[in-house]
Amino acid sequence: MTPLGIRLERVRPKQARQELFFHAVLASAPLGVVVASTTPDGDITYVNPEFTRVTGYTLQDIPTVADWLRRAYPDEAYRATVLASWPEDVDPANSGRDVVFRVTCKDGTHKEVQLRAGPLGPGEMIVTLLDITHQRRTEARLTSIIHAAPMGVGLVARDARRTLKWVNEVVCGMVGYERDELVGQSARIFYADDAEFSRVGQVKYREMASHGVGSVQTRWRAKDGRMVDVLLSSSPLDAADPQSEVTFTALDITERLRAAREQEELGRRVVQTQKLESLGVLAGGIAHDFNNLLLGILGNTDLALMDLPVGSPARTSVAEIEAAARRASELSRQMLAYSGRSRFVVQALDLNELVRDARQLLEVAISKKAALRLELAPELPRVEADPAQLRQMLVSLVTNASESLGDRSGEIRIVTGVRRCERALLERTYVDDQLPAGAYVFVEVHDTGCGMDEATRERIFDPFFTTKFPGRGLGLAAVLGITRGHAGAIRVDTAPGQGTVVTALLPVQQSSQVVTSSKQVAVQDRERKMVLLVDDDLTVRRVGERMLQRMGYEVTVAVDGAEAVDLFLERDGRFACVLLDLTMPRMDGIETMEAMQRVCPDVCVLLSSGYGEAEVKERFVGHGFAGFIQKPYRYAQLERILARALGRVG
Repeated sequence: MTPLGIRLERVRPKQARQELFFHAVLASAPLGVVVASTTPDGDITYVNPEFTRVTGYTLQDIPTVADWLRRAYPDEAYRATVLASWPEDVDPANSGRDVVFRVTCKDGTHKEVQLRAGPLGPGEMIVTLLDITHQRRTEARLTSIIHAAPMGVGLVARDARRTLKWVNEVVCGMVGYERDELVGQSARIFYADDAEFSRVGQVKYREMASHGVGSVQTRWRAKDGRMVDVLLSSSPLDAADPQSEVTFTALDITERLRAAREQEELGRRVVQTQKLESLGVLAGGIAHDFNNLLLGILGNTDLALMDLPVGSPARTSVAEIEAAARRASELSRQMLAYSGRSRFVVQALDLNELVRDARQLLEVAISKKAALRLELAPELPRVEADPAQLRQMLVSLVTNASESLGDRSGEIRIVTGVRRCERALLERTYVDDQLPAGAYVFVEVHDTGCGMDEATRERIFDPFFTTKFPGRGLGLAAVLGITRGHAGAIRVDTAPGQGTVVTALLPVQQSSQVVTSSKQVAVQDRERKMVLLVDDDLTVRRVGERMLQRMGYEVTVAVDGAEAVDLFLERDGRFACVLLDLTMPRMDGIETMEAMQRVCPDVCVLLSSGYGEAEVKERFVGHGFAGFIQKPYRYAQLERILARALGRVG
């Protein structure tokens, strides 16, 4: 008999040749082939080599269907599942149905096989067997990878609705829907409006047609209404079929974009802070040198006015020089305020009281068409501040508000209060100096003026920037410096045509203690008339020497710290006072003072600088000095402070 169970001697030669042909085809087929009874207790009459290669079984191993079932499916429960699907009668109309089973091979290993049965004759069928073990393992791995992927993966139909065919858990987590809520729905469910749904489809299909892959950044709307930034990449499932389903990956880039925005904002703030610091150093340096020059002008005008007779026509000219120098001195103070090096005389301050006291001054400073209103919160906590500096800040803010009204009538409101400021709010101030969260007293200046666009708002605190005619000065720049100098912050809310609100935040007073670094010095054992004047600026030395001599002191001058120390040692420290400049070549004021204190620990030192007292005190922490006088100083001011330092007045 042939492997197909046909006796060749009983058929015609042509049929025999056909039988041999089919036998050869089956023997070389890439599928396992089995000829068997359609009943579970029947015989197996043929297995081809591929079947034996896949399963290990020969015809001798499984001569009956029962032997195959017993060996291929040793687990009784699983065998029952197989038998439940066994075809009692193979209908040609139903042939071609594939079933997949796990079989136990002769060597004990397991394989996934795909079976298909077809009729061969009465009570007999031919079964093909395809080894899909590798395919199933690959599919399992891919499924595992897709489910474990850190990005969303899905499949959509290429129809007008872009119907969702399948999505992984990541997609569900991104938008808050269950899988059964998404599958079968249009991808429109992801989008806030039709326009974005349409745009995404157009972009990705256009890029798929050109490059095979379409990428687009969009925003999905989650089930709870929140918006998710998404980077979508799509490609056809079958590249050869442009109408095939489309696979997509969805990467949640919400945090990435937020971090990028924060980094951009941080970079902007760093640049802004660096700009302010650079301009502050420049302004402070200019003010320092400017004050040296002004000391020469104002000092000489003081001396000239003392020498000129009352009726002298020259007194008018000298007085004009003095007035111009005073205005220049005010500009210098504004530059120091902007740089944060202004002199602060700090005290516990009621901001409401300061605003009320300044009301008359403010009403004079504003336009006749502007109405000024005060809205002051009751029982405001005190702040530690310099009243003169805060008054200057308030005048600058109100003046700027008045100018924003132009020729129109309008209203300016000054509002005070206290609020708890978290870091998130402080980060949105004009310059975030990493101020701590806490209670801050605020003063707000509201106006109904023209408002500002973003470009203008970004520059309003730049020195000498103005939208009016040029040369307006340092008004708002000084406001920023004063506020930062008080460990506060500035916030500006404005829009074109909607007016402006400028808010200055000042920390609530923590302690009422006022610290001073000056000390009274007893000089009973000193020669009271001898003063050492130390300054590297020739103008300051000349006018200072003349002032001191007019006061009756014997004056010795030194051009720098090194010369001053030499002179101090020559005289054995017998100076009533040392009027010492802070910034000098070779030896600065600190080094000079330390050298003198090693010789005479209680030396009376009166510090002088074009910088403010706050910076001087900071640099001289731990050093005892008798007092401070800021340049440019006047004759009467020097006489009073020097007398106090020497203990002549309380």
